[in-house]
Amino acid sequence: MKEILINDDLLEEVRLSRNTWKWQDKKVDRIVDIGYTHEYLLANRTVDDVIKEFYKKSFKEMYTVDEWQEFMSLDKNNKSDITNNCSFLIEGALHNRLNLWAKIEILLKCSVQFKLNNKYKYFSDLKPYFETYACGFKSGYNQFINIIVKPHSLFDNSKEEASQIIFRYLTNAQSNDPVVTSNKGFKFRVENGNYDICNDFLDGLNEGCLYRAWTIVFSQSELFLPLFQNYLNGSDKVKIENKELKKGDILKKQNNLIPRVSLQYVYDFFSVLIEPNKKGTFYLNEQKLLIFIESTFINEDPTLQSFNVSFNKDKKDVKSVFRRFYENCFDLEYDKKNLSRKYFDIMNKAFKGFSVDKDLSKWHETNSVIPTKNKPKGKL
Repeated sequence: MKEILINDDLLEEVRLSRNTWKWQDKKVDRIVDIGYTHEYLLANRTVDDVIKEFYKKSFKEMYTVDEWQEFMSLDKNNKSDITNNCSFLIEGALHNRLNLWAKIEILLKCSVQFKLNNKYKYFSDLKPYFETYACGFKSGYNQFINIIVKPHSLFDNSKEEASQIIFRYLTNAQSNDPVVTSNKGFKFRVENGNYDICNDFLDGLNEGCLYRAWTIVFSQSELFLPLFQNYLNGSDKVKIENKELKKGDILKKQNNLIPRVSLQYVYDFFSVLIEPNKKGTFYLNEQKLLIFIESTFINEDPTLQSFNVSFNKDKKDVKSVFRRFYENCFDLEYDKKNLSRKYFDIMNKAFKGFSVDKDLSKWHETNSVIPTKNKPKGKL
């Protein structure tokens, strides 16, 4: 593993790189045979676009609209590398592009905050992590059927039942979109004032299970297509809107997404969406607002919900509310890098009716039809 500095250039290289085997030691055996990689299966099996779109969803959001359009304009042979989510090979194990990018990003932030520069200065300093991750990845990939599928299976050799179990695993019991990676970044433990990366085996184990699950999906796509289609249509989703949340309990918690902004301010700001609009209807009810606050700002795992009414010409009105939230909170963010995209995702990942392709380029276009609160004064 070369002496590559861990810096913003490396972060950008992971985001844009197309040579995803560059850090693999040729002496180390790969865990997943080439014929079972996602890259190979996507290129050589007939996989419906519905499945592909779910697979590429999180990965796609790493790029600007222009960058993605440029990738999509490439011919098929050149396109496969950049649209493959999980092709980084290190110490024999595969790494999801988004997850690897998140790890390097959090390492850079923590290097400044906790002065980790001397311990994790070069990419080669991460070799112990990658070795243990590879052990976990191998275990997860090879034992996925035994540890995830068989314990929940009632009938031996039932492909239909197995596909249901795998699909529920990918969607967290069908309450979230199908996931490709845990995307958690690094976690640290503190010993005698020193910060060390931890959970390396579990990280690899989880990623190995997810990788194997998608390998099975691509290999048996005709079996999984109806499950993805039903999920997309909403007929098989868990109705999490029915979960009863209490405003008082939610507002006592910590805003983990924007620590210097209180949840009381978030609630007060977005409460305009539970008030009657100019048509006398309501965009949200209070439960949906509380689910939005809990999943997005507390759990940092947005729950995708529908507005109570369909958009017509008022889509810009609602988008303007979220845009002004971004403008109001800008000065209270510690890290101002990529803030515009962060706040666009607060809207796009929490509510249906928006998309990166159609709305990100128009994110700055606003109106003042729906009045909102002024800027918060620090943490209220």
